[in-house]
Amino acid sequence: MAEELFANILFILQKFRLIDLIDILLLALFIYFLLLLLRGTRARQIFLGVAVILFLFFASSLLGLIAFNWLMRNLITYSFFGLIVIFSEEIKSYLAALGSKLPFTTPMAASKQTVDEVVAAVDILAQKGYGALIVFERSVSLKEYVGKGVPLNSQVTRELLLNLFTPKAPLHDGAVVISRDRVSAASVFLPLPNDLVERYRKGPYGTRHLAALSVSRLSDALVVVVSEETSTISVALDGNLVRNYQPESLYSFLVRQLDVGVK
Repeated sequence: MAEELFANILFILQKFRLIDLIDILLLALFIYFLLLLLRGTRARQIFLGVAVILFLFFASSLLGLIAFNWLMRNLITYSFFGLIVIFSEEIKSYLAALGSKLPFTTPMAASKQTVDEVVAAVDILAQKGYGALIVFERSVSLKEYVGKGVPLNSQVTRELLLNLFTPKAPLHDGAVVISRDRVSAASVFLPLPNDLVERYRKGPYGTRHLAALSVSRLSDALVVVVSEETSTISVALDGNLVRNYQPESLYSFLVRQLDVGVK
């Protein structure tokens, strides 16, 4: 058995080409960045389980374990189909986020007036202890979420935002989405993937923060959050959330990220 295994390895090495090395390195890099992307999530554990099955498949193939190899081959097939079904929403959103990073995609800029009104409204909401969730749509469309909210197509003003997020107001639940310097919709409910809920179920984040993390991870949207419990101002971008902004630092960040003055 050992001699046969050694012979198989020697045969593979004799046929090994430079293009094979490049192929293996690309595969290794893809798996590495995939694991980084899924770090700390339930999906990571599932993909590690699939990796173990792949290892057993190749090992059984080299060792000539026909029956065990047949079992592993079928497990691989059904595992990948299962992953596509389970994580269909995440896969779609990750691809959209990847597309937003391509050089020919141009995020939508915002006007100084829009940023002024948002910062002023957020400052007042934080002082009053009112929760808020404001999403700036950029190059990745949020139509699938906006379509489930209440369409407004209104000018962005601090008065409108304050009215929308006042407790017990008809549209205070959910998010406000700003697109092309207009409030496109209110009472928009954003996705809450299971992996985020599981990761932060014992953490400091509430539903608004998790929704902000989710939509910023699944698109290139920039999200401003006001905590109802602590009155802190946070910003989510690229799947990361930074807390404790002050109005001045929030204004500077929005001006920089939203290309204010470009239009």
